[in-house]
Amino acid sequence: MSILLSLILASVPGARAFCGYYVGSAGTALQNHASQVVIARDGNRTTLTIAQDVTTDTANFVMIVPVPEVMGEGAVSELSTSPFAAIDAYSAPRLVAYPCDSFAQVVVPPPGPALWTALACQGDSAKAMADSGSNEAAESLEASATVAANFVTGVYEIVILDAQQAGGILNWLEDEGLAIDARAGRLIQEYLDAGSYFFVARVALPEAGSVWLPPLKMTYQSEVFGIPIRLGTLNAVDEQELLLYTLTAERAGGTGIANYREVDVEDECLWRGNGTFGDFYASQLDEGLDGDVGWVREYEWSGGKCDPCTTEPLSSSTLRELGWTDGSSYVLTRMRMRYAPTAVDADLVLYSRGYDTTEQMRYVSYDDGLTSEYPVCNEGWRVVEGAECYDYYYDDDGYSCCGPSLAVLLGAPIGLLIRARRRK
Repeated sequence: MSILLSLILASVPGARAFCGYYVGSAGTALQNHASQVVIARDGNRTTLTIAQDVTTDTANFVMIVPVPEVMGEGAVSELSTSPFAAIDAYSAPRLVAYPCDSFAQVVVPPPGPALWTALACQGDSAKAMADSGSNEAAESLEASATVAANFVTGVYEIVILDAQQAGGILNWLEDEGLAIDARAGRLIQEYLDAGSYFFVARVALPEAGSVWLPPLKMTYQSEVFGIPIRLGTLNAVDEQELLLYTLTAERAGGTGIANYREVDVEDECLWRGNGTFGDFYASQLDEGLDGDVGWVREYEWSGGKCDPCTTEPLSSSTLRELGWTDGSSYVLTRMRMRYAPTAVDADLVLYSRGYDTTEQMRYVSYDDGLTSEYPVCNEGWRVVEGAECYDYYYDDDGYSCCGPSLAVLLGAPIGLLIRARRRK
């Protein structure tokens, strides 16, 4: 069964959706602007951590996530934002410089805090649901739901519901003073038929507006490796983005999305420095992800390795907070997905590649001397004759490389640029 589907319901007007759906009282508009998800998976043991922001005109709302089992208090916890900041900074696309004279590599501070990206959940397309959802949601009006667990963690009050019919979930929400889009009934029933329970997290914020919800972590056993994104399309009013990180065992290798197309975004090229690096990378994404739905692999490497590194490797405490318990033996994969709500017709199916590669989004600051080593971004090979850089050296094994020190890290992290990118 699918892992995640969130639905946020408010008891007064306004928020937006992440990997699921926000709901409130009648007339409430719920919208999600940005979300990140980390999945730490070793065998069937899965730890899912969600961080998302919402814009809402209500301070009280509920998030609903379909889960494969009833979790106890020890399996659910609120985190600080520090683990997300660390994993973002470490895996973000990066700009480096290789000066011809020395190839000196000195890490400099990033150009500013990274922005958060948007995420969605699994499910059928919103368009397909629109025709039949209202009728199905109206069925089983007498159905009921059983509270299988109820506890508090951080600012969240957690309730896990068990039901046979979607009407039971809908009736429970209505009894709590929460209104849900009738189209959601069909999807809820699909998850119930697959054996899912519904995880309900109620949060009361100090005030309405644009806020970050505290990250919420849950650990469970599941044979399925995936993310439900369909329910979230019900709240989507425009193009959505998902930033997904996975931590997997080295024997499993990196992670990919099986049922949506992977696209190439040009990197390993010389950036001429026109405008800001953030705007440049956003335009690269716009060109590569130009379509109804697609995803790009921004980073994949075994634990603690990169070239060059933007920050220190993830600490053991950060890894534990995100649910990884096997020390430094892991593969970190970072994927960014962009999609139109009507183009999503299935939940994300994730797969383990069985091997890991050394992939990262890296760009090199333009220098005439490097035109024989790298193509120019969006222009191709443009070698400047007479300016080639031959400042190479050979070690005892005859290996040629770019000098004895590291590259200047000019801009990192810029990975979470979705909110800043220019819309077409």
